[in-house]
Amino acid sequence: MAIRPRSVGELLDGAVRLYREDMGLYMFTAIVASMPMAVLMTLVLIGGASTTAAVVTIVVAPVAIIAMISVWTALMFQMYERLEGREPQLGPSIRRSLSLIFRVVWAAILVYVVIVGVIFVVAIAVGLVIGALGVVAPPAVAIIAAIVASVAAFVFVALPVMAGTFLVLPGIVVENLTAYQALKRGYALAKGGQYRIVGVVFLSYILIFIPVMAVYIITGTTSMLLDPTAVEAGVVSTTQVVIEQVLAILASGFTTPFMVASMLLVYFDQRIRREAFDLQAEADALAG
Repeated sequence: MAIRPRSVGELLDGAVRLYREDMGLYMFTAIVASMPMAVLMTLVLIGGASTTAAVVTIVVAPVAIIAMISVWTALMFQMYERLEGREPQLGPSIRRSLSLIFRVVWAAILVYVVIVGVIFVVAIAVGLVIGALGVVAPPAVAIIAAIVASVAAFVFVALPVMAGTFLVLPGIVVENLTAYQALKRGYALAKGGQYRIVGVVFLSYILIFIPVMAVYIITGTTSMLLDPTAVEAGVVSTTQVVIEQVLAILASGFTTPFMVASMLLVYFDQRIRREAFDLQAEADALAG
């Protein structure tokens, strides 16, 4: 793939092309890593509040969480290998993801703290605005102001903060940064392109959300999205839950690599725009 700045549409198209290069490997990696989480979800939905289900869940949950974290790291490493012109392999990518597991988990914690902190500050600010208007303005005006303030806070504060977090994992995998370094690096690279980054991630999420919703519709388990007790109440059968989780594994294997590819390409796109990475890569190629 040519190293050059790309539009949102070109980044999504590039993600599809990168995905197709080694589709079998990416899907297999995602499917295998999704199995522990599928088992966990099945136990939670079917077992309810029983003691046995609780014990099994406690045992399975750490494995499922580690697997889900590792699959993103492994997929990103595989795709980075392909971009570098090397043949991606399952074994080395799994070993690499496991070696980075603590770093990635710590990065996820830092990202969570940052996002929760921003949401908390924004909520307080919006609350103060609403409270002040509630005293001096009619209720209808206060409601409209609350909506406008909430949307403005989300667009101008929350989205730019979220944009930097999408570049943290590529920083760890590609540049071997620590969690804190990757977070700082993500925000530095995101400057000036926050809305493009969010646009790419949002559109890729929409594309992968369709197969996930199709699974719920096909299996007739959409009621579980609104009612966590649907299985206990008999609205959804155990067989439906099992089928839903099997199809969810397949859907995850199909969709997760696309999201990872989008994040990796937008990371390099920001490096091109902010650091002239394309010129650096060309110079390295000529020197080699």
